[in-house]
Amino acid sequence: MTTHCIRRRRGRGRSALRLSFLLVWAVSTAAPPAGAGQEVELTWNPEPGTELVYEFTAGMEMETPAMPSMGMEFGFTERWQVLDRDGVGNITVRTTTERVRMSADGPMGPLAFDSADDSAAASPFAPFGRLAGTSLTIVMDPQGALVEVSGLAEIRDRLQPLLAANPMMAGMFEPMLSEEGFRGQWAQRMATFPTGPVEVGSTWESSYNVPNPALGEMTIATVQTVEALEGGVLVMGIDGTISSSGEGGDALPIAMQMDDSTVSGTIRIDIRRGVMLSSESRTTMKATVAMGPQSETIESRSTIRVELLEGPG
Repeated sequence: MTTHCIRRRRGRGRSALRLSFLLVWAVSTAAPPAGAGQEVELTWNPEPGTELVYEFTAGMEMETPAMPSMGMEFGFTERWQVLDRDGVGNITVRTTTERVRMSADGPMGPLAFDSADDSAAASPFAPFGRLAGTSLTIVMDPQGALVEVSGLAEIRDRLQPLLAANPMMAGMFEPMLSEEGFRGQWAQRMATFPTGPVEVGSTWESSYNVPNPALGEMTIATVQTVEALEGGVLVMGIDGTISSSGEGGDALPIAMQMDDSTVSGTIRIDIRRGVMLSSESRTTMKATVAMGPQSETIESRSTIRVELLEGPG
């Protein structure tokens, strides 16, 4: 009799345990995303006098049928000094490039350069060290859109000896050093917010143009979605497509036609301090390249990462 009672209790215990697991599973799967139902307004809002240090890294891998895969990475560390915030919320920032890094791995073997390393002066990438110490003055609106930029002419002057000695490199870099090119770069690497409140599940569309010497004007169209809001940090997902005008210039001895190309990524925002904590943008691009009578398909994958290294407490 005693044994019989013990077995019944154990049976009820196992049933209760299974029921507990089922309840936990049901609650966890039915739970809304973190921050669901909470509305916030997204603005860039660092106080004047604040200093921020961002690290930017852009990497690319390219594959072609006729050649081994090639990879390249370019990075720089940039210090921001917040100079002013006007009555409508526009923020003036002085940015200074403190360190420049480049590396490549391809048919010629690995190559690398770091402006913080004196022994790298013999690297073929060493001329890009001229970017270290350059500054820009940037005005951005509360949503992060670029209002104006000054200082690009000084950077072009500093790079002029390098570009004059290499017309192909000049064709690649000069469009990026124009105001139009810089606006496209800014939109690629920094978060731009919608006006008005958002919550988990909110979506909005944006697009921007980036000049490309081979593909002409590239248009990046994205849909951004608030995925989570927890601990004062908002997480935003990005998905989109890339198209091009197909009207590149004569700077490069090739013609390119873009095929299927997509972009996706994630951005993290500190809503209390009004700054971007990090972003990652991943691009997959296919293009048909023609050089004279020959043509082939190139597939490239690129990643742009931005991370806040130092910021307000």
